[in-house]
Amino acid sequence: MTGKPEPVGARHLLFALAEQSPEEWPLLSGGGRISAELLAELRALVVARTGYAPLKSEDMAAWQALLAGPTTPPPSPAERTPLLSDSPATVDELGRKPLADALAARLVRLQRDEAASAQPKAVMVHLHGPWGSGKSSLVRFLEDTLKAQDPPWLVVEFNAWRNARVKPPWWNMLTEFKRALDRRLPWWRRRWLDLRWAWVSPSVENVYMVAGGLLALAAAAFAGSTITGVIEKWQGTLGGIITATGVAISFLRAPMLGGRRAAESFDALRTDSFRPFITLFDMLVTECPCPVLIVLDDLDRCDAGTVTDLLEGIQTLFRGQPVVFLAVADRYWITASFAQRFSLFEDGGDKARPVGDLFLDKMFQVSVTIPALPVAVKRAYLGRLLGAAETDLPEEARLPETAVRHEEIQAAIAAAPEEQRPALRAQAVARLSTAAADKVVEHRLLR
Repeated sequence: MTGKPEPVGARHLLFALAEQSPEEWPLLSGGGRISAELLAELRALVVARTGYAPLKSEDMAAWQALLAGPTTPPPSPAERTPLLSDSPATVDELGRKPLADALAARLVRLQRDEAASAQPKAVMVHLHGPWGSGKSSLVRFLEDTLKAQDPPWLVVEFNAWRNARVKPPWWNMLTEFKRALDRRLPWWRRRWLDLRWAWVSPSVENVYMVAGGLLALAAAAFAGSTITGVIEKWQGTLGGIITATGVAISFLRAPMLGGRRAAESFDALRTDSFRPFITLFDMLVTECPCPVLIVLDDLDRCDAGTVTDLLEGIQTLFRGQPVVFLAVADRYWITASFAQRFSLFEDGGDKARPVGDLFLDKMFQVSVTIPALPVAVKRAYLGRLLGAAETDLPEEARLPETAVRHEEIQAAIAAAPEEQRPALRAQAVARLSTAAADKVVEHRLLR
């Protein structure tokens, strides 16, 4: 029982014999067998006599456990766990929602400040975390909080990885913005938006359809005439001008202002030809009756060219409106992408700060890191996955009302038991994300 070699005494031998089943004992002189009750009494007598004068290393608790008799171990549970999807979580099992709520409160303040300024600018936010850290789940909780605002935010979900084959990558982001806005607007405003969108950027198909319609009308008007007569009559009328204009639009304006190919042409030209796309973006923001969050998800699954082209396009084309852009990606993936793109500059500049880090700091105003999971949260989550009995998070504790400054909050969390710290950290995030807490930090930085 102790795990160490110990001398075996008579009491050990007697107890071992008494543990044998009655069938294994020899027959009594009268032909019968000893009963199980008598063997139990013998075992109890051995333990009682041992308790009168135990040896120095005697473990009476172990003797009592032997006296209780062997117990049948419970059947082992089936070794299976449920299959989990890689989709963002809808239930907060890891305590991420307080951080999402705090981030939402900060984004609301930043967007309002930019919208009220004389020269509003976009708000660039970066959510950092390695693969599998739960970035997309945190974004889901953030979206829920922003959609519950008054007025509800318009959240545009753009998966950069799924659209990586479309160049430039910001073109599909723009069209995804329009599709999301269409779902928010009433039908008559959608039709008006479609007309304005077609006027600024008519698709190739629409222009070809108009040109084809003009030609069909011309053919119907001059039905029955010879080809030579049609040409002569058409050249002498206003139809010639209309046809020439339609052909010019079809072969010039449409390829330049159409869909993906148009965007690629403009991206290659790098001139003021980008103006129509800036106009389209400004038009969408103006038509939107609420603040806008554009989520750039799965950036850290794209190649370096897609990452840099998308972020550069947003910086150069779409920074003139108070829209919040949230880039969801591992920061090292972004810095490595810019380092590869601008490897020529790695030999110069600040040796302590790579060129990728410099781009990251210049691009984003706010950077948030997915926090590591406390041990108590991990234990509870894994327990729920494995079907353990004790799977609930510890009872929530409260931060003292007197803890306002950062040092006071940190001290209160450090003094609490480990199982209560996750709840206290969640409250600390919410308490330190208020405008009043920002003012305290500003005054301390001034000093």
